[in-house]
Amino acid sequence: MTTLDPHFAEFLERINAPGLPATFEGSPTEWRARIAAASASSDRAVRTRRITIRERRIGHTLVTVRIYTPSELPRCAPTLVYLHPGGFISGSAALSEGVAVRLAEQTRSIIVSVDYRLAPESPFPAALEDTCAVIEY
Repeated sequence: MTTLDPHFAEFLERINAPGLPATFEGSPTEWRARIAAASASSDRAVRTRRITIRERRIGHTLVTVRIYTPSELPRCAPTLVYLHPGGFISGSAALSEGVAVRLAEQTRSIIVSVDYRLAPESPFPAALEDTCAVIEY
């Protein structure tokens, strides 16, 4: 039998709390609020780690990115462009901060997390355009 990671189990409990609608019921705005509420406490200690976090707007679409830089990097540190999950309709760079911090720590890389535009407010190919703008930058 497989055992769930305690942090993931806690997240599932919050997202499936009694009285809340099923994850994919309602509007995209309601989904986003639900995911944000469920994720709020999952990475409480993330900013205590030895990672510098900067936020910038870059590229021709002026997409917001979060740049995670470990305090001790090799001389020629690689850079990884990270796209948060959410099916291009939910999620954000802020909600995926814990993942980005862990990636930076474990890979000793600079992580550029793209806060791409979400559908349906910004239909396809908006998220792709934002990502390409970041990569081209």
